Amino acid sequence: EWARSDDPLRAAPALAALADVADPGVAETLRRALASGDVGRVSAAAGAIALRAKEPRLRDRTLVEPLLAALAALRDEDAVEARIAALSALSAYARLARQEGAPPAWLDRLVPLATDPAVAVRRAARAALSVDPARLGAFEDAVPDGFEGAFAAAEDALDPGSRPPAELRLRLPGGVVRVDLAGVPAPMNQANLAHLAERGFFDGVALHRVVPGFVVQGGDPRGDGYGGPGYLVPCEWSNLRYTRGAVGIALAGKDTGGSQFFITQAATPHLDGRYTLVGYVTDGMEVVDRMMPFDAIQGVEVVRR
Repeated sequence: EWARSDDPLRAAPALAALADVADPGVAETLRRALASGDVGRVSAAAGAIALRAKEPRLRDRTLVEPLLAALAALRDEDAVEARIAALSALSAYARLARQEGAPPAWLDRLVPLATDPAVAVRRAARAALSVDPARLGAFEDAVPDGFEGAFAAAEDALDPGSRPPAELRLRLPGGVVRVDLAGVPAPMNQANLAHLAERGFFDGVALHRVVPGFVVQGGDPRGDGYGGPGYLVPCEWSNLRYTRGAVGIALAGKDTGGSQFFITQAATPHLDGRYTLVGYVTDGMEVVDRMMPFDAIQGVEVVRR
C-alpha cells in the first residue's frame, strides 16, 4: 500500500524495498510508479528494477518499455537523478541482452541523449550503450563540442555587484549553526546557497536525511531527497578535507548540485574530492548532533564580506 501511496515520503522507500520481493504484483506496482511522472517514485522504482534484473527469478523485461517512457517524459533538471536511475536499470537489461545474443534494438532510443546538457545523464547513457560499439560510436559523434548556457540559472547567483558570502547562519531547532565560507574555493556553489537563502528558499525545509555519526542533510523542498531549485550547479572540487563539521553539496552525479547540502558529524575521508565542499561549521555542532529526521530549517542568514 505504501508503494502506491500519494505520500512521496512513504512511496519512495516502499518502492525501493520491493527490490527483492518475489510477488507477481510487484511488476505492476513498479510500472505504475514509472508512469507517475514523480521523480522520487521513478527513481526508487528504477533502482529496484536494476537490482531485480540481477536475479533471474525477479527480472522482468516487460519493464524496459516503461523505463524508456519514463526517461523520455522526464526532461527538467530536477529529474536528473530519476533519469540516471532509469538509465542504470536499462543498462542492466542491455548487458543481459548482450550476454544472451545481441544488443537490443531499443538502444537506438538512447543515442539522442548525446545532446543532453547534464553530463551525469550522458555518462549513464554511455554506460548503457557500451554493450554496442556501433551505437556508442554514433553517440560519441553526436555529443556537441560545448553546451552553451548549461549552468545559466546557477550563474545568475554570481551577481558581480554583490559582495561574496562569508558566512551562513542556519537557524535550526535548538540553536544557530554558523558555517564559515572564507578560504574555501567554491564560489559558484557558495553564491548559489546564499542566493537561495536570501530568497527564503530554505525556510521551513526539512532535514530529510539524518544518519547519526555520519551526516545531516537538507535543502530539498520536496522533503524526500529528490528535489532541488530547478537548475544544476557544477562541481567545484578541491583538496580540502571532509573533517567533522564540513559542509558539502549533495549530488546525483557530476555537476548535479543544487540546493541540497549536508553537514558531516565525523571525519569522512571517502568524500574527499568527490563532493563540492563549501565551508566548515565554526559554532553549533552540538545543535547539528541533536538533529532528528524532518526537523525543519527555520531560516538561513547570509553574512557577506
